[in-house]
Amino acid sequence: MRYIFFFLYHILILFILFIVSPFIIFTILAIIIVDNHNPFYLEERSGMLGNPFLIIKLRTMKISNNVKSVTKLGKIIRLLKIDELTQLFNVFFGQMSLVGPRPLYVEYNKKYSDFEIQRLNVKPGITGLAQIKVIDTNNWRFKFKYDVFYSKHKSISFDLYILCKTLFFYLNVVTGNKIIIENHNRFDD
Repeated sequence: MRYIFFFLYHILILFILFIVSPFIIFTILAIIIVDNHNPFYLEERSGMLGNPFLIIKLRTMKISNNVKSVTKLGKIIRLLKIDELTQLFNVFFGQMSLVGPRPLYVEYNKKYSDFEIQRLNVKPGITGLAQIKVIDTNNWRFKFKYDVFYSKHKSISFDLYILCKTLFFYLNVVTGNKIIIENHNRFDD
């Protein structure tokens, strides 16, 4: 039964990749043409049990005079969350799941409390319970509580619930009905 689920899950990921591939390809070309740099951003993140892996994202920032800033195109890509779509490859390769705690920097593993480190007991995800429950992305400790709750209650029905809520949450953000307080401060800032 486990192998059947594994097979069907990968078929689902390939189907989703097929559906979103026009958006990914268009965005890659737009980054190359408009921002004039490599469209891919690979970074080491912490996976299940704290094992490192390279997350695949689309580049939304530029570095000028050793200062990182989001490009104009990058702001649109981030708003629409298109930069997250390439993480479907991480899901296909088994490093991530569709649902789970967001993968954070490996160095954070040393900073978690005994309670918070439990978030690493499951694969990281493209979306998670914290993403649909916490509007202020800087509220790390609050997000970690949701991550640990998810890790203790993970199930297919819970994943389906989170995926459905994510879709509605995302549509509300894109249409301007919901605002995410988003800046990318680090956990230790």
